[in-house]
Amino acid sequence: EGIQITVKDLPSAYCYSFTDPHIITFDGRLYDNFKTGTFVLYKSTSRDFEIHVRQWDCGSLHFPASCNCGLVAKEGSDIIAFDMCSGQLHESQPHLSVKSRDIMESNIRITESYLGRKVTISFSSGAFIRADVSEWGMSVTLRAPSSDYKNTVGLCGTFDGDAANDYHTVNGIKIPENSNAHLTFINEWRISPGDSLFDKTPDSLSSSMKTPFCSCTVDDAGLYQSVNKLYSVSQIEFASSCKESENVKFLSLIPGLDVTAEYFSSVDLIRRLSRRASS
Repeated sequence: EGIQITVKDLPSAYCYSFTDPHIITFDGRLYDNFKTGTFVLYKSTSRDFEIHVRQWDCGSLHFPASCNCGLVAKEGSDIIAFDMCSGQLHESQPHLSVKSRDIMESNIRITESYLGRKVTISFSSGAFIRADVSEWGMSVTLRAPSSDYKNTVGLCGTFDGDAANDYHTVNGIKIPENSNAHLTFINEWRISPGDSLFDKTPDSLSSSMKTPFCSCTVDDAGLYQSVNKLYSVSQIEFASSCKESENVKFLSLIPGLDVTAEYFSSVDLIRRLSRRASS
C-alpha cells in the first residue's frame, strides 16, 4: 500500500501589547497588565531569542494604568533597545540603541515610518518587533516565526494553538484557572530590578547556523546602496524576484525608511563586506 504524507505549513503568530496595556497572546487570549516594572514578553525555548518590556505609570489619581515605555530584543549576540523610560511621561522621546551586535552573522533591519513614530526591528529568524510611539508610551506588536511553534514562553503565551494554556509558570506549568490566574501569570514573568536586558548585556548562547533569506525588493542592489530608502513592494514583484528561493524574507506592507545603516559603525560594514568577498 502507498503511504500518504501530509505536509502542514505552520504560520507565524502575532502578539500585541497596546495602550495601558491590553495584551493579546499568540493564540488570541486577551488580558490586561496594569502592573509597572519589567517583564519577559516573549522568549523562545528552542533558540537564543528574548524580548523584555518595561512599563511605567501612565494613569491618574482616578484611573490608574501602566503603559509600555521601552523594549529590548535579543537574538543571539544582537541586542537592540528602544527606550523612553528614563524620561518623563508626556515629555520624553524614545532612543534606539544597539547594545550588542554580531558583526559576522547579523542580519537585522531597522525601519521607521510616520516620522519616526513607528519603528520596526526585524531579525534574521523572521521575528520582528514594532513599536508605535505616543506621548504616553508605546504600543508593541511582535511576530514569532513558525520555527518557534510550541517553543515560546512569557506574557505572549505559548504559541501552540491552545489559548487555554497561555497562563503558565516560568517552568512551563499551566496555571489553574481562577479569578486571579492572570495576576499570578504576570508576576511569574516579572523580572527583578537589575536582572533584565535593560540593565545588563548577557553572553549569547551557542546556536545553529542562521538561515540566509532572500530579501524581495524591486531593486535589490539599490536597497543596500542607499541609506533611508523608502520601500513599498507589491505581491507581483515579490513573486518575480524571489520565486527561485525557498527562504524568503518579505518586507512590511507599511512603507518605511530603512535606517539600519545609521546604527552600524563603518568598521562593522567593512568587516561584513570583507567576509562576503572572501566567502
